[in-house]
Amino acid sequence: MADKITVEQILAQMQEWHIEATSFRNDGWTQVGYQEKLNALHARITAIMENVNLINPLTEEQKEQVEEGRYDYDEVSFRADPRNYED
Repeated sequence: MADKITVEQILAQMQEWHIEATSFRNDGWTQVGYQEKLNALHARITAIMENVNLINPLTEEQKEQVEEGRYDYDEVSFRADPRNYED
């Protein structure tokens, strides 16, 4: 199984795409290509978050951790892990 990527890696990739999408050094076609990636990512994240917020809203403790920068996003699971079940 492939290694899981971290939130930091996802954010770094998003930042790289944003830089390329807005860089005056890139021609219009290249900028549009990166903008399309960001738009596709935005649409998917929006759909996921609408679903997550309905199913798994943050607890007050988690909200405080987010505000204080202590929340570990890499420990969040959006669906049950099929390997962790009881017979």
